[in-house]
Amino acid sequence: MTEKMIIAVVGATGSQGGGLGRAILADPQGPFTVRALTRNADSGKARELASQGVEVVEADLDDEASVHKAFDGAYGAFVVTNFWAQRTPEQEKARTRAEMELAQAATGARAAKDTGLRHVVWSTLEDTRPHFERLGIDIPTVFDSYKVPHFDAKARRTHSSPSSECPPPSCRRPSSTSHSSSGKALTVTRTASWC
Repeated sequence: MTEKMIIAVVGATGSQGGGLGRAILADPQGPFTVRALTRNADSGKARELASQGVEVVEADLDDEASVHKAFDGAYGAFVVTNFWAQRTPEQEKARTRAEMELAQAATGARAAKDTGLRHVVWSTLEDTRPHFERLGIDIPTVFDSYKVPHFDAKARRTHSSPSSECPPPSCRRPSSTSHSSSGKALTVTRTASWC
């Protein structure tokens, strides 16, 4: 029997990462297996994944060493940052949410390169600023340069990559929302491949 390729899934207990994890689990004859990355391996969702035979690993994009360890030995990874993550007042004061996402995305890219991942998918969004400019709509700027920070910061990271990290993305899918045949809403987020 051929050994399955490990896909390290950041945010495996959340909506996007959880959806990918369920899709891989639903294909037991497929070539992949899930390594679920979560900040809390003791959470109910993480324990549920473990009960299904999923390897659950504690990792946090704010702790680069933990991400390196979680990516080690994997074939590929799915990386998502969470602009809306619960933060303490001290964390809010230390850096903006946009700065947090930029740093976390850079952590994911460095860990992917350093551990030799063969494929990485980064969940990103469009930069809204050119669209507002093209439409002649003037909305307030926040965090020094963003119109819609949870879109614009992700887009900024997508289009820039220091030479020490993986190359900029080469595969993009537009954001869309559709309904699955089960009638449940399915959201597909724009993705970009780093490596």
